[in-house]
Amino acid sequence: MNLRSRITLFALIPGILCSLLIGAYLSYALVRDIAEYENQMGNAYSEQIALQSFSFLQSANIPALQNTAQLALEYPLLRSITYYDARHQEIAHAGPRHKILTDDQASSTVFDTRTVKKETSENRQLYVPITQKRLTPTLINEATDSDPAAISPTIGWVRLEFSRSFMMLHKYRTMLIDTLVVGIVIAASFWIVMPFSDRLTRTVQQITRGARSISEDNGAIPLPTSNITELQELSDAISDMNNAIAEQQSGLQHHIEQSTQDLRETLETIEIQNIELDLARREAVQANRIKSEFLANTSHEIRTPLNSIIGFSKLLLKTPMSQQQQDFLQNIRKSSENLLTIINDVLDLSKIEAGKLVLDYIAFDLNETIEEILQILAHGAHEKGLELLHIIYSDVPRHLLGDPQRLKQILTNLISNAIKFSDNGNVVVRVSAENTEKNEVLLKIEVTDSGKGLPNGNQLIFNAFTQLDNSSTREYTGTGLGLAISRKIVEQMGGDISYNSEPGNTTFWFTVRFDIADASNTTNKYTALQGRHVFIFDSERLCRLTISHSLTDWGIQPVLTESIEQIIPALEHYSGSEHNIDAIIFGLPVNQEKQEFKKLLQYAQN
Repeated sequence: MNLRSRITLFALIPGILCSLLIGAYLSYALVRDIAEYENQMGNAYSEQIALQSFSFLQSANIPALQNTAQLALEYPLLRSITYYDARHQEIAHAGPRHKILTDDQASSTVFDTRTVKKETSENRQLYVPITQKRLTPTLINEATDSDPAAISPTIGWVRLEFSRSFMMLHKYRTMLIDTLVVGIVIAASFWIVMPFSDRLTRTVQQITRGARSISEDNGAIPLPTSNITELQELSDAISDMNNAIAEQQSGLQHHIEQSTQDLRETLETIEIQNIELDLARREAVQANRIKSEFLANTSHEIRTPLNSIIGFSKLLLKTPMSQQQQDFLQNIRKSSENLLTIINDVLDLSKIEAGKLVLDYIAFDLNETIEEILQILAHGAHEKGLELLHIIYSDVPRHLLGDPQRLKQILTNLISNAIKFSDNGNVVVRVSAENTEKNEVLLKIEVTDSGKGLPNGNQLIFNAFTQLDNSSTREYTGTGLGLAISRKIVEQMGGDISYNSEPGNTTFWFTVRFDIADASNTTNKYTALQGRHVFIFDSERLCRLTISHSLTDWGIQPVLTESIEQIIPALEHYSGSEHNIDAIIFGLPVNQEKQEFKKLLQYAQN
């Protein structure tokens, strides 16, 4: 609904309501006055007719009564008149008869010593008794209530029927007048409101067009002036806003131009710097490539003298010499081996950065590859009293196609670190299949140790020459290249590497992709062990699990026990059954093997 319609509606509603209320009140008052006037005139006229008819009714002068009835009809409100004698018989009548009274209706006609009224929607009837002395209805009622004998005996009755058409006519006339008054009031309100509404609407529309022109930046248009204070204040406010926006746009345009000029100069400077940086980067890349190529190409020349020093040191150790000379040669050999390890790591990293690392693609046995690594590192773990274990789950394919040497290099770095940072407990290698397709498998290999742990989320340890403890007094030595080389090899093999750590439990894991080799032509070297039963004792759960996995892979059925007290009863149980024990494996802790073995012998003797 627009502004004009609202103004018109709100202006006309009060006038209409007031007109309706005033008209309803005037109609009600006028109709009430007319009805009261009609009742008063009818009562007075009825009493006068009854008084004039007494002598004629007493003398039984019917013609005179008939004449009196005809003369009474000259009263405009009177419609008909009927006289009754003392026996309630009609003796004279004047006026129309609308209905013929039956005997039952005639017998039910009201006759009383007092005036009785009967009213319908069309007429009003009065039954007036004819007596010698006429009293008003009020006096008759009071006299009857106090002393009924005080009233003269009734000699007849007269019934007068008054029409209500006069009152209905006045009602319709009043309603017509009220309708005309309401119409005049509405028309007057409309005539007064519409010009004001038109002027106000035009002013608001002009202000709206001016504001929209400002918002669309089409240039300001003149705003109208108004005698209404609020509208004039609105026009002034919009004009002030337009001036402020123009000033701001001017300042903003100047600022944009200045910023554009500064940005253009900055871009030119950045472009020059980018050119210089690109040239420097190319020179650095070229220098790094030359360095990497130099190290990769001279790897043989660098390693050959060190291998000669190590070889001749071993030969000298076999010749007779003093203890001091042997100590000197041992130090020379160990230092040379450490230097050779560092040089190998640096050369491998250089070869990878130079893009000359080529992965082999040969068939290999995963179990044998991991066992070879563990055999090489077992001596170091044994010296620290650590259990070196591996678990290869049954869903992992055994025969693969890929580069086993690079897999050994990754595992050697991770297991060596686990042994280095662990003082007790176990170092466990777990191999599982993350995703196996028709001809390809994604292996996940985990190395878990019981060291003091690392801060989680520190990916810097996979950068070259990075260590957690860079102080000169650090406990563990190393170059920080093992994890960097392992990460680059893993990425080149299509996998990822990371770790999870907490005190006493640190796990380094990596994933690598291998193709699955066709093992249909591979001969099984363990056919003689199929169906054999081997008894296994080890107090360490992981050791029992590792041995059980390996024996199951060979087709052997393991029998496990974790307590020395269970060994003899278990052996006696299987000796009397169809499944004889073909071999016994005792897994004794490195630092407790003598005590456990003595305990076992003592228990067996008992």
